[in-house]
Amino acid sequence: MTTLIQQSLKSFWFSEKEIAVYTTLLKLTSAPVSTLARHTWIKRVSVYPVVEWLIKKWVAKEHVNHDGKYFSVIAPQELCKKQQKKVDKLHEAVPLLVQMMGNFSNKPLLQYYEWIDGIKKIYEDMLTSQEDIRAFLGIKDMNQELNEYLNEVHIPARIKNKVRARVLLANTPSHKQLYGAHHDWPNNQKELYTESKSIAHDSFVLWNEIDLYGPDKVAVVLYNQGELSGFIIESKTLYESLRSLFDLARSATN
Repeated sequence: MTTLIQQSLKSFWFSEKEIAVYTTLLKLTSAPVSTLARHTWIKRVSVYPVVEWLIKKWVAKEHVNHDGKYFSVIAPQELCKKQQKKVDKLHEAVPLLVQMMGNFSNKPLLQYYEWIDGIKKIYEDMLTSQEDIRAFLGIKDMNQELNEYLNEVHIPARIKNKVRARVLLANTPSHKQLYGAHHDWPNNQKELYTESKSIAHDSFVLWNEIDLYGPDKVAVVLYNQGELSGFIIESKTLYESLRSLFDLARSATN
C-alpha cells in the first residue's frame, strides 16, 4: 500500500486497521470476516469491531448471503462526497462557533482524543517537551495494543529524544507491564531516562495516567479496556498547580 493512500485515509480519521479493511474490501468487492482476516494482518476476532465501526461511519455495508454475512465498502468517490458534506456543514457553523469563543486567549485549550490512534497522538505530543515529563501513573488492565506501542515505539523514541520522565507510580502487580522490552527496568532507570518512585497502592489509588510536560500542558490518558480516550489541556495555571502537587508528593516519598 502506498504512503499516499495511507496518509489520505488517515486524514479522513481512518485508523490503520480501518485502512487495511477498507482497501482490502475495495480489492475484493465483497467478503466475509474470515476472508478479511486472511487478506490483512488483523486477527479475525479484531476484524469484527473494525467492520462494525466502518458501518457506523456509513463507509461499509453488510449483506447476508446463503452462506453468511458479507461486507462491502463505498467507492472512494462517494467517500470524498461524504467528507465534503461534513466540511460544508462545518463552514456553515463557523460564524456561530466564532461567536461562542469569546476572549479565547484567556481560556484553556482542550483537545480530546479517542481510541488507540488518538491516544498515540497524545504520547507523540509528549515527545516535543523541552522539560522533564512529570507523570502520575497507575496501571490496571492496559490495552495490549497500546502497551506494545508504548514499549516498542514511544519509550524508545523518548529515550532517543532524551526526554526524561519523572514518575510517581502506584505500586501494583500490573505496573510490570511498563518497559516490557527492558527486563529489570527498575535497576536501569538511568539508561531509560526515567526516575520513578513507587507508592503503596492503598495510599495512592490511581488507574490511569496524568502527565505534565512543558511548558504548560497536562495530559490525561485513560488506557484501560473500555475507556480508551484522553485529552490535553494547555493551561499554565493548571500545569503549575499540578506540578507543585507532584513535587510535594515526590518529596514526601524520600
